[in-house]
Amino acid sequence: MRLRRRFKGDEMKMLPRTSPLKPKRWQKAKDLKAAREAFKPLSTSLIKYLADNKVPKGTYYEAYCPMVKASWLQPDKSVKNPYMGKSMLTCGTIKE
Repeated sequence: MRLRRRFKGDEMKMLPRTSPLKPKRWQKAKDLKAAREAFKPLSTSLIKYLADNKVPKGTYYEAYCPMVKASWLQPDKSVKNPYMGKSMLTCGTIKE
């Protein structure tokens, strides 16, 4: 997985040992549904990390899907829902 390569090593040791940013849960996912569930705490942690470190808005956008009651980050304001698949790719809103 692309995410695994990005966070592998955590050379700066910025992530807590139990962080969902560590990709182990993703590696163990047996199917897409399990991978999507593992994505929820990952997104929550990233959103909190960016807010805690005062990363400026406009660098990323937080989107929210009311159907799965979960948020995610994306690079632009065009909603691309990672939880609902192709059938509901644009379901969600950008949080301001």
